[in-house]
Formats: sequence, C-alpha cells, structure tokens
Amino acid sequence: MSTYREHPINRDLTAEDKIDLFRQMVRIRRFELEGLRCYTGGKMGGFFVPDIGQESIPVGVRSIMGPEDHTICGWRGIGHAIAAGMSMDACMAEHYGKATGCCKGKGGAMSLFDPEHRFWGAYGLAAAHTPIAAGGGRRGA
Repeated sequence: MSTYREHPINRDLTAEDKIDLFRQMVRIRRFELEGLRCYTGGKMGGFFVPDIGQESIPVGVRSIMGPEDHTICGWRGIGHAIAAGMSMDACMAEHYGKATGCCKGKGGAMSLFDPEHRFWGAYGLAAAHTPIAAGGGRRGA
C-alpha cells in the first residue's frame, strides 16, 4: 500500500459514504459549539466538556462497528454518544439537567448513557469506565 487512496478502507467507501461521515462530524461539531456557547453564556450549569477538533474519532470508530457492538468512553463522550445514535435533544437536555435527558437530568455531562444504542456511558473519573468495559468484554456485553 503506497498511498492513502489505495488503503482498503478508502477503496471500500463510496463518495456518498464519505459525505455521510463528514456530515456526522459536522453535526457533532455544531452540537458542541452550541453547547459551549450556552455553557459559557451562563445558561447551563455543571460542566460542558466538548472535544472540538476530535469529531473524526467517534465517527470513524462507529463507522467500522456493527449494530451489535457496544461503546463506552471516558469523560469527553459527547461525540461518542451522538455517533452511537443518542438523540441530540436527549444529550442537550441532560446537560441542562432536564427530565427529558438521557439520564433524566441526573447525570449531566459526565454521565451520558443510552442502552438503546449500546452506549454504556461517558465517565467523569479517569479510568472509571475500565472495569465496566472489561466486565462487558468478558461477558460478551
């Protein structure tokens, strides 16, 4: 393999697939920019932990995962949650502490969770997700 264009993942993706991946990245970026605007404007309490500039990671990872695969991540989980399929409304509502949030407004930015899409959380403590991921992997999630 001598060039990026010849890499198997690039050969297998159609132009439409690549545009869809880009749209997902833009969608995450816009969500995070709006959330950051609201947070810095004092409209949102707690924390807002964006990973602006890293949108390709959750989108790229999800693009090679199957529907039966699971996701768990550390504290910058907004992009991962949205890429997994979490409703942007539920994600934003959680940041605002509303009952319509993915954790009924009780978890906030560090506790995004969506079992329907096999997204098992974004955790606020360093490595807090490791035992959960290890247990899920051992059990076959």
